[in-house]
Amino acid sequence: MRTVAPRSLRRTACLLLASGAPACASGPEPTPAVSPADPDEGVELRVVNSRTQDIDIYVLSVGATRYRLGRVRAAGRVSMTIPREIVESSAIAFLAQPMGYGDPLISREVIIAPGVVVQWQLANNLALSTLTVIR
Repeated sequence: MRTVAPRSLRRTACLLLASGAPACASGPEPTPAVSPADPDEGVELRVVNSRTQDIDIYVLSVGATRYRLGRVRAAGRVSMTIPREIVESSAIAFLAQPMGYGDPLISREVIIAPGVVVQWQLANNLALSTLTVIR
């Protein structure tokens, strides 16, 4: 039985490493900052209510179709899911309808994709509310 000399072993190892070096030189593919959205996933809407009354939250899709998402309690926070079917209908807007009294607020239109998070901060004066797409 023949044994391999340490020098031959080193030469073989160097050749193997050198032949594989160009393939490894580029390194791993970069990881995207935001992972791709699950196509079955909807959009998360986080609502922060700074008012002293409960508010019903709706999403308005193309053609002014109104879809009720839920209610956020006075001075409360809630997370709601907008179904994928509504998100795929192009631009949408949100409607905040105060319970009891007060004029409703309609947000600006946004175009969003499944998997993102939207935050709606409802100020005591609804006209000062903000809508932010987080990711």
